[in-house]
Amino acid sequence: SFNDIYKLVSSENITLEGNIYNRWGENVFTWKSIEDEWDGTYNGKKVAAGVYFYFISANTKCGKTEKKGTITVVY
Repeated sequence: SFNDIYKLVSSENITLEGNIYNRWGENVFTWKSIEDEWDGTYNGKKVAAGVYFYFISANTKCGKTEKKGTITVVY
């Protein structure tokens, strides 16, 4: 397989928190640090193929920033 892990990468030391939600708004993953990574599972099972939404809040040396977007899971 390829791209089995969704991980955030930064060239600087940051603190962050964030979540990934399914289309019904159910939280399927939570980031607590930059080291956390999502393997496409929820409660120990692969999630259904489809579009998932992420919201991330990070504190960097330039201040606080928020990002949102989508992740598409395909099999």
